[in-house]
Amino acid sequence: MSKRNGKFSVPRQTCVLVLTGDYEGAEARCRLDVGMGTYFAIADIDTGDNAQIVAACRLFGDEILIEWNLKEDGGEDVPATAGGFMSMPPALCLAMVKAWSEAMTGIPAPLGEGSPSSAEDSREPSMPESV
Repeated sequence: MSKRNGKFSVPRQTCVLVLTGDYEGAEARCRLDVGMGTYFAIADIDTGDNAQIVAACRLFGDEILIEWNLKEDGGEDVPATAGGFMSMPPALCLAMVKAWSEAMTGIPAPLGEGSPSSAEDSREPSMPESV
């Protein structure tokens, strides 16, 4: 390896997911530059395997989700963690994962028949931001 250029810092990008429809006003800042293991764990979910879905949702909360503006009915902030993510309604979580997947690839993610959102109603487009 050449020492001419020194160490290279890998730039990291984030996006802001802005949900609409039933979840209008919900926003989440997420990592776009995740490791290959994280990416494939989310991308290769077998939607018929509940254990895989739970593991992928926990991974999303721990490795992808940075912050969000979600609060409980009583006004308490919902932590942007795996536990906080897992405490949210399934339709909200699926819409968020789908919007993140679309932001990552620019291609709508399949969620199977009866998915709770589409590219048009799950988020507004947002530009990636360098961190």
